[in-house]
Amino acid sequence: MAPKKKPASKAPAGKTRPKPPNAGKGRPKGSKNKIPGLFKEAVALAFDEMGGVPALVKWAKRHQTDFYKIAARLIPHEIVGKGEDGEIITRTVVTHVYQDAPNPLPDRKP
Repeated sequence: MAPKKKPASKAPAGKTRPKPPNAGKGRPKGSKNKIPGLFKEAVALAFDEMGGVPALVKWAKRHQTDFYKIAARLIPHEIVGKGEDGEIITRTVVTHVYQDAPNPLPDRKP
């Protein structure tokens, strides 16, 4: 089998092609990435199509461990804010999740 040839460059030998004026600048600071928003919207539509909250509750009752693992990931690990004098305050919300932790709802099966 013959080795693949690289495509010929359109620029003349010894010269590079000019770059677009905004090349390498990336997205402007503060602008939103469209993909995460579109994906979240798609997940919300799929959630509704699959039965919404009643279907989630039915699944969560049968798979409590998995449900709580997912729910724990939705809790922020840190909260950052400003204090009275403008100082930045960071609070750690969750440090560890233990597999053998006692059931917080003793009247329900783990």
